Amino acid sequence: MKLGPYELGPNDTPEQGIYCGDTRELSKAIPDESVDLIVADPPYFQIATGDWDHQWRSVQDWAEWCLDWGEEAARILRPNGSAYIYGDDKNIAYLQVGFDTLGWGLLNHIVWSKTNYTMLKASPEAMRSYRMQGEERILFYGKDITFPSFSEIRNPKAAQPMAAYLRSERERAGVTAKEVAGAIGAYGKVNHGGAVSNWETGYNFPSKEQYEAIREYLNSKNGDEYLRHEYEYLRHEYEDLRRPFYAGILTDVWVGPAISAAHKTREAEKPHWINRRMIEASTMPDSIVLDMFTGSGSLPAVCKQLGRQYLAFEIDPDTCDIARQRVRDTQPPLFVLEPESEQLTLME
Repeated sequence: MKLGPYELGPNDTPEQGIYCGDTRELSKAIPDESVDLIVADPPYFQIATGDWDHQWRSVQDWAEWCLDWGEEAARILRPNGSAYIYGDDKNIAYLQVGFDTLGWGLLNHIVWSKTNYTMLKASPEAMRSYRMQGEERILFYGKDITFPSFSEIRNPKAAQPMAAYLRSERERAGVTAKEVAGAIGAYGKVNHGGAVSNWETGYNFPSKEQYEAIREYLNSKNGDEYLRHEYEYLRHEYEDLRRPFYAGILTDVWVGPAISAAHKTREAEKPHWINRRMIEASTMPDSIVLDMFTGSGSLPAVCKQLGRQYLAFEIDPDTCDIARQRVRDTQPPLFVLEPESEQLTLME
């Protein structure tokens, strides 16, 4: 499958879905609103030892550079897409100021607390002046979000087509939400409209069985026909709008180990578990993932394991070859299970 001029990975081409070049230029060929998940692990600016992290005169220049590729990321992210942006605890504040102007909404400022962090980088004398950093930061962005709130992760706008349809059909039948709730066994002790009120406000989404029960009840009232739209049509409309989020209960503090220096293939490589968490939380099988700074290819390798399509960019040719070989050596899944939910909401 192609995305613009690029063959998505995993595939049998020499590129393996990983293309060598400047992410700012390569991204321009990607169609608008075509990517489900973007992960960006850019240079942090004067944090790593490599020359690639010291190519800007100031943190302001670095932040302007980030805004260049950030504008492309905002353009190509789908309306229900998610973006994770890595950064240093201090410099990422400059990046956020610029990214907040891109039409995105900050869902969470995630702290990755490293369980295997050591004090070897600090001298006892330095510790008199400051506390050692044992974490990194990740900005979790969505699109068309007006304010950062956990409840916004589920994107209430996504449920509105079903919500409006249920409400209009109930009103057309001349019954109350309380009557419908009582008839189908969805009555609430506090909220007398029960689950029906939640569905009509877009808080969550009924199951197919619940939808059919409402249809049967409304059709029994006055001989007219109600809820003629098929459930799957409405569900697909909902799925196209809602932001996938399937990782169970996650907070904005992610606790887990970093890769030890002896096992890294590049200095800033991120561990398998954190890549897997992002992908599983924010995509479905066959979703398209864009890795804007892939490095040694750890994220595409996890995409291959989880049955996701990906496109990855890396500016260094030698590192690009390492990333491609890593993906070739990664085994695809025997099968991919989709998450199941009776009630399509994050609040359960």
